[in-house]
Amino acid sequence: MSRISRVLLLLFLVVFALACNFVTQPFNDAQDAVETVQSLATAMPFETLQALPSAIPQETLEALPSAIPDFENLADPAGAPLTEWNGIPIMSSATSGTESTGIYSFKADATVTDAFDYYKAEMEALGWNEFFAMPDTGSGALLTYDKEDRLVTITITADGDGVLVFLTYQ
Repeated sequence: MSRISRVLLLLFLVVFALACNFVTQPFNDAQDAVETVQSLATAMPFETLQALPSAIPQETLEALPSAIPDFENLADPAGAPLTEWNGIPIMSSATSGTESTGIYSFKADATVTDAFDYYKAEMEALGWNEFFAMPDTGSGALLTYDKEDRLVTITITADGDGVLVFLTYQ
């Protein structure tokens, strides 16, 4: 399986794992914002609308791109791996890792089954409840756990001789 196919499969699994609220909330917010702007545009004088861009702080506009996960770096983590992320253990065989908004990815010298079994045992030992599990399909696996009001999704995909693991935390 080519790297592009694996990345596309991985992106599909990540989107699936994040589920409706995580994926649709920004769209709902954007739609609400558009509806609000449309109603304001019909109710406000044109001069007021012209003044709006200067009313938004520059810092707010500059911070918007950093709220979007950097999927390119997540698919090819290059930094030193952590030992733990948000209370979730990182496999000791991890060779590199990187973090973006709500997501941590790492590469490890392991098989998909090894990573699946590791997280199944570790998460249960830490008191997490298995919400959903899709065992090794030959090229990947998926685990979702919940604890109190938190949700963790572990997406595992084959990557060359090892695995690429994505941890999402909500």
